[in-house]
Amino acid sequence: MLRAKFTDQKRAPKRVYNKFFRTQKPVYYGDVNVLSEEFSLTKLNKPADWANLTVMDKKHTPIIEAPAKVKANEPFAVKIKVGGIDGVEHPNTLSHWINWVALYAGERLIARTEFAPELSDKYVVTLNVTLNESTTLRAQEFCNLHGVWEGKAKKVVVE
Repeated sequence: MLRAKFTDQKRAPKRVYNKFFRTQKPVYYGDVNVLSEEFSLTKLNKPADWANLTVMDKKHTPIIEAPAKVKANEPFAVKIKVGGIDGVEHPNTLSHWINWVALYAGERLIARTEFAPELSDKYVVTLNVTLNESTTLRAQEFCNLHGVWEGKAKKVVVE
């Protein structure tokens, strides 16, 4: 916990949290809001309104591209891209990057791909998947600063 001294004790907060201990409530340092309410480090993050995505949503939401219908026990490609919505890309630096992307069929983990900071060219993964029954695909990603994010689920019907 960081502590700060203020000359005007009426405006001073009793506690100021650093960026690694974010809360859902805004924390003020004097008159300036120093923390964002757009995400949580302890809960699964999802866009609240798909029609009005925030910049955080556009950077962090994984998007699944997969066919709506596939044949049973035949491989098909599933592409997952993190961010890039409306051209808003996620940073890829030593201090801020996407650590991993995971693909789920319902609640079952199918695959997880990890990224190294600075060495990955955007965050795009193509996986070959084989299903024997219809399911819903879900993608999650983990940002080292902003936690776990999930995008829209994609229903895949197996014929």
